[in-house]
Amino acid sequence: MELYEVGHQCARPDCKQLDYLPFHCQLCTHYYCVEHKSFKDHIDCTPPSSASPSSCPSCNQPVNGTSPYNNASENESLITKHIQDGCLTPMQELKLRKSSKRCMAVGCRKDSVVGCNGCAGKYCTGHRLREGHGCKSGVPSGMKAGNGSGNGLWARGTESQPIPSK
Repeated sequence: MELYEVGHQCARPDCKQLDYLPFHCQLCTHYYCVEHKSFKDHIDCTPPSSASPSSCPSCNQPVNGTSPYNNASENESLITKHIQDGCLTPMQELKLRKSSKRCMAVGCRKDSVVGCNGCAGKYCTGHRLREGHGCKSGVPSGMKAGNGSGNGLWARGTESQPIPSK
């Protein structure tokens, strides 16, 4: 049985070994065997000077997700997003991500949250009701705004109403 369509040949002209699990270089886009997987053995490939992330031009902090292995446009979009988000350091970004998954009730640190239909806050199951977190939206608990007809009436969710029989 011929298996030439499986795997790739090593890109080194002096090797050309057929490898079923070749190493793919993201920089030069060639495939290499186990013996030639390091950058020094690649053809037309210059290794990055450092594997550290790119720095923000505004705050000189490293930007999460950037890498010399990414293409330039991907790194630029990550840096632009970093600047638009307020140039947060990687530790501040991590803290912000963790806090966005926590209950917004004062003193509560539970991280399994659901959204409030009234104030759009995120609360744990113990604080999810309007009375549990002091919601001042005016939406009665268990109700949601609108009944689908667009007339602005408060309606109980359709999933809790029985289906009328004919």
